[in-house]
Amino acid sequence: MNERLHQRILSFIRGHAYRIIGLATVGFLAVIAIIVILLLPSASEYVTLKTTEPLEIGSPAFITALATATHGTVQTGDIPTILNNGDEFIPAVVASINQAKQSINITNFIWTKGSFSDQLFTALDAAAKRGVQVRILVDAIGTGSGMPDTQVKELEALGGKVETFRPISLLNLDLFYRRDHRRVVVIDGETAYTGGIAFDDAWLGNGITTGLWRDMMFEVHGAVAQDLQGVFSDIWVETTGEVIAGSAFYPLAPLSPHGGAATYVEIFSAPTGYFQSVRDAFTLSILSAKKSLYITNTYLLPDSETMKLLEEKARDGVDVRILVPGSDNDGEFAEYAGELNYDALLTAGVKIYVYDNLIHTKTITVDGVWSLIGSANFDNRSRALNDEDVLGVASPQFASELQSTFMNDLTHAKEINLQEWEKRGWFSRLRSRICSLFAKQL
Repeated sequence: MNERLHQRILSFIRGHAYRIIGLATVGFLAVIAIIVILLLPSASEYVTLKTTEPLEIGSPAFITALATATHGTVQTGDIPTILNNGDEFIPAVVASINQAKQSINITNFIWTKGSFSDQLFTALDAAAKRGVQVRILVDAIGTGSGMPDTQVKELEALGGKVETFRPISLLNLDLFYRRDHRRVVVIDGETAYTGGIAFDDAWLGNGITTGLWRDMMFEVHGAVAQDLQGVFSDIWVETTGEVIAGSAFYPLAPLSPHGGAATYVEIFSAPTGYFQSVRDAFTLSILSAKKSLYITNTYLLPDSETMKLLEEKARDGVDVRILVPGSDNDGEFAEYAGELNYDALLTAGVKIYVYDNLIHTKTITVDGVWSLIGSANFDNRSRALNDEDVLGVASPQFASELQSTFMNDLTHAKEINLQEWEKRGWFSRLRSRICSLFAKQL
């Protein structure tokens, strides 16, 4: 029987050899084409942004230009409260959840079982029992099956809703690499949090302990919180079809009772084609820098236009400093690819610092008056692929606080010396060049 089957298979192959070879050739060429498409830089990376006249960073003209270019909304309000690491963020967000009266909306890229998750679910369950509407949206890739099933079911039994953004299926393979990277918590449409922290035990602690991330979240109120409600609603309606509406989410009371110590530009990024609002926000901010430019990010993978701007600013005397993680990070490919940029940046006068531990903070401060905070990384995924949220904040007081935090972080970092860097071996250089070929997907 086996011999007969074997002969039939051989006979089939002989009779259809040309077809089999043809299909294999087509498949091989298709794979090559996909790889080429993924590796080739997109044309939008090389569009040069310029302004009709120089802009004073943080000025009304700058804010109007940036909001127009990014389709952002402008609000006023009190300056954000900085929450460093899990030690400060978890007590603050749990306290807000415990005070919630009507609604709690949360989206995060990563949510996994553990102590961090337990503290959140305990507070969320209690809120749901009080009649508070609870909605949670997590990303299918970032979170996967990491959420605790038992606690999710308990919350759903209490009326909470837990959904997954773009589950992987044959129906949406064209979107599987476009993820929800936003991190937003909104309480009653009045208090909100955004930043870089993921809901995982690696974000517990003080940011110095080995193996735990250094990161930041920011608490805002009033009209800015309602803008962040829109950030959540944007992807919730895409996922579920349910439109967030009503006073439980958008209270009608005055939203900026203190007159506003800061001006905000809220940027929701869902990049399509040539429109990349995160890139435009970063580029316009760097373009307008005259004195100082301090960047902390998980990755250092700017597009070619931003690279040129950083080099030009440093050569023009702007104090450009960039803080990144070293060997402790969540993406070695991205680290090695980013290192390819170090030579040009260091030669131009940019100061690059490597943090002693894991660092996931995403902040930019310019000239001590303007800041960018939120979920976006300094890489192509945040510019052109992921859904992100970024807040621009015009406030000297807030920028000063953020700069002080940046300088304190530098005390836990080592500055890269150009002469020492140039002595690195051939393997390190080759590794960076190979990894840089995949920069579009990092």
